[in-house]
Amino acid sequence: MVKMEWIARWEEDIDVDEMAAQDTFAGLVDNMFMQLARREGKSVWGDKTPQYVLYIDTLREIFPAARFIHIVRDGRDVSLSLLKANFGPRTIFYAAAYWKKCVEAGLRSEKSVPANQFINIRYEDLLLDTEKEMRRICDFLEVPFDPAVCIPTVLGFRYRKPYFRKKAESYGMTDRVVPKNTQKWKVEMSYTDQAVFESVAGDLLGQLGYETRGLERELSSTEVIKYRMREYRGQFLMHLSNNKKHKWLWTELQMRWASTRAAMKESK
Repeated sequence: MVKMEWIARWEEDIDVDEMAAQDTFAGLVDNMFMQLARREGKSVWGDKTPQYVLYIDTLREIFPAARFIHIVRDGRDVSLSLLKANFGPRTIFYAAAYWKKCVEAGLRSEKSVPANQFINIRYEDLLLDTEKEMRRICDFLEVPFDPAVCIPTVLGFRYRKPYFRKKAESYGMTDRVVPKNTQKWKVEMSYTDQAVFESVAGDLLGQLGYETRGLERELSSTEVIKYRMREYRGQFLMHLSNNKKHKWLWTELQMRWASTRAAMKESK
């Protein structure tokens, strides 16, 4: 586990003997994270992997006491960030569909997870009134509020660098909250892309109270096929261009094989 690329790139010294002493998968994961938490003088740990919103039921089964912080952000700004990243959707059509899928999964979970284990946070509110929202989160987690939680920690581990294009800029490398990191879509997203996004996920934008411009329309099958082909091409080039792919590819194959085995086991 600690040799897998996603964990190895933390560049942390993890005591595998201490991990191996655990007799459950939950204990294994908890011990690994707690080793890092203890070094920071913390008594709890968290994992902010965005895709986990699709697997909350599974996570609750593994970690019954887990608490979930569901952060919702304007999907158009999410899409702009995704399209610049070295992972995720490569076209506005698929970025919109992915955002809608994830947010709807989170909203469904809110109805089934006990109130003391689930909280919704609006990303824009977190930027504009950081202390207020962080106090809400601390109360939810039942940990004392400290002003330090309002100061972002600069990410220390190394991201994979792309071969053929510039590495995407990220506010994750700054030690301050950037309130202006909202509504970028109004400036950076083309009219065509805005229309495509609203056509795919405009109903959810409106449901969440985000501004829409009435651009929703029915996309033709030709347009959908075009975006599908662009997505396949973009995914291929993205995986081809990432540096150190010989390391993360093995990790990816391991995880896919584990998922396949699990699915085969469930089907029996």
